Amino acid sequence: MKELSKYQCEYCQTDYMKKIDCERCEKNHKVKLNIKKTVYLPYGMDVVGYPVRINIEFENGKTITYKRE
Repeated sequence: MKELSKYQCEYCQTDYMKKIDCERCEKNHKVKLNIKKTVYLPYGMDVVGYPVRINIEFENGKTITYKRE
């Protein structure tokens, strides 16, 4: 019988056979972030209340806008 060990990225749950590949994956994920701005629609236009856009700033200073579908 052969014992196998694998490593799993804590952020995306991808499995790797090599520890170094898993570490590389985990370091690639941008996890330190701040919500800079949220945009909402009025109740009459959108009764669910979730933001339609969110601006996220990452530790390197880059800002990304996410839009609700």
